[in-house]
Amino acid sequence: MRKIKLHQNLLISLSDKSDGNIDYRFSPKAEVKSNRHKIFKYLNLSTQVVEVEQIHGSQVSFIDQKTAIKFPGKQIPKSDGMVTNLTKSALMIRLADCIPIVLYDPQNHAVGLIHAGWRGAIQKIHLHAIIKMTNHFNSKPTKLKAWLGPALQSCCYTTNKPPTQRVLPEWQSFISQKNKTWHIDYPGSVIDSLINVGVNKTNIVNSNQCTGHDKKQWFSYQRHKKTNESDGRFVVIVKLL
Repeated sequence: MRKIKLHQNLLISLSDKSDGNIDYRFSPKAEVKSNRHKIFKYLNLSTQVVEVEQIHGSQVSFIDQKTAIKFPGKQIPKSDGMVTNLTKSALMIRLADCIPIVLYDPQNHAVGLIHAGWRGAIQKIHLHAIIKMTNHFNSKPTKLKAWLGPALQSCCYTTNKPPTQRVLPEWQSFISQKNKTWHIDYPGSVIDSLINVGVNKTNIVNSNQCTGHDKKQWFSYQRHKKTNESDGRFVVIVKLL
């Protein structure tokens, strides 16, 4: 379990394979509960931990106290992102190739946590989160800090068929073809769209870590399909301090 430094008033925590699978779909329930308990204990999380269902869409949920109380230990349905200004709740998403994105507003002390799969990236879920933060917290894109965690990079995000994104003008710079194989740089596309709406490039931190390449640290759905290795998910947790 590691802690990511983006701002002194924000906790970002990232697990890896050594912390075990944290998704109930891929391991026995008792094992997943134990893995989660160890992570929460390490982080001294005695607060509510809120999750979303993660359906690879663009829905972002506003987490107020009422919502946090309603969904402790449960998943907010049909949602892939959350924004909040609560200091007594932590937000958590599960990953294996999709991009974990954290957006932090230091002026208004508010945070967003987004699970951006390729469908979510096409639908610009990260921009939906910025709109939510603007509407609820008066956040300004120019003041936001952003972090992109380990995800499938263009080296491993490949397809032999023309990708869906090829028809979208804003994706053209992030799609290439080598030896009849298409490569898609979807973290690059996300960063570009963040900059285009006003997020300062110097405020964006990209881990550049590829979940497809590093089989020792990260679970990868794409690698699992090719090698039939055990599937699982790692976790990103954020909490306002």
